[in-house]
Amino acid sequence: MDLQLTTFSAAAFGRFGNAIECPAAGGERVLHDLLGASRGDAGLCAKLDTHAAAALPFTAPRMERHEHTEQLFVPVGPARYVIAAALPGGDGAPDLATLRGFLVEGGTGICYKRGVWHLPITILDRPTTFLMMMRAVGDPAIDTSWATLPAPLQVSAG
Repeated sequence: MDLQLTTFSAAAFGRFGNAIECPAAGGERVLHDLLGASRGDAGLCAKLDTHAAAALPFTAPRMERHEHTEQLFVPVGPARYVIAAALPGGDGAPDLATLRGFLVEGGTGICYKRGVWHLPITILDRPTTFLMMMRAVGDPAIDTSWATLPAPLQVSAG
């Protein structure tokens, strides 16, 4: 299946999550308020990850989701990266009819809604560090679900 990327906008991404813009000088943006209540045994997980750079086009064989939490990514500095998301279908698997891919640029971050299927974040151009936040119990079998796609996605620029 081919996935052509479109330019990211908060409106186009809205059904999958929230766009996070950096505040103007002197301002602030509270992030933990985007992570709703979760399982009683889940704590806040916040980490900095430096992702290696990849290139377009690329192949993605599977998607992930977090059934008990939202997941937030904010680049530390300017970045250019690929995200793709799909809503869960009636059987819980990714509904590929809802699949959308986006090219995100600048300092914009994103927060996936709880249960939204998404590709692992893919960084373009140069290694980039991201702040990632979510709620987690520390058990990968509970914190993250994976779905192997019927056919790998061929992700390319629009």
